[in-house]
Amino acid sequence: MSTPTRRNLGQILVQKGVISETDLRAAIDVAKKSGATRIDQVLVDQGLASEDDVLDARAESLGAERVKLRDVVIDPAVVKLVPPHLLTKHCILPLRKEGSHVIIAMADPTDIIALDDLRMVGVMAKPVLAPRKEIEERLAQFTAPTPQPGARGAAAQVQDEMPLDRKSTRLNS
Repeated sequence: MSTPTRRNLGQILVQKGVISETDLRAAIDVAKKSGATRIDQVLVDQGLASEDDVLDARAESLGAERVKLRDVVIDPAVVKLVPPHLLTKHCILPLRKEGSHVIIAMADPTDIIALDDLRMVGVMAKPVLAPRKEIEERLAQFTAPTPQPGARGAAAQVQDEMPLDRKSTRLNS
């Protein structure tokens, strides 16, 4: 049984006609001169490829599924399977369960530290690729602090604690 050959992201973009060989060489030169470690970011920053094109090519290169989070219905119960600190630390978002695995949207599905952290809390992850910005936006819907029932501002609490005769004086002045 042969192992699939992992193709270079730049080669995939050239083959799909997104960029030319010249564009690729120029982006590699910029990456080398600037110390950038990721050619995909250079291609996007230079306007040579869109983030969507790069993500599609990256998914193909990694053999990973690519998801557009705006098209995905997220199961809130599945999000709760992962501790909130791991969601924000690794910028990951659980989407749904498939058997014993949790499908996790990640900006970098090769992030072994994130996958190990998930395993440590009992989550067997199947990573899928999604843009970091989309993950952050959708994650905010699940991690935003919610006010406790009956919670009110400090001024209202102070007002409640005042003796009745001072309340009426304060309200009338």
